[in-house]
Amino acid sequence: MNKYTLYAGTAGAMQTAEVKNEKKATLWERFKNYLIENVDIIAPGIIMMNGGYYVPTKK
Repeated sequence: MNKYTLYAGTAGAMQTAEVKNEKKATLWERFKNYLIENVDIIAPGIIMMNGGYYVPTKK
């Protein structure tokens, strides 16, 4: 038995059914989340590659 086994009428079956009905994130949504989560690394790299100056701020 694995975690995806369905049992009719049990709470486990309802939870597994809910997991199957969830919409997966699209490629664009995953890419957007990646950029948002890693902006502290990506932005300074882009600035430096374009010949600009980057002064890190204190957090």
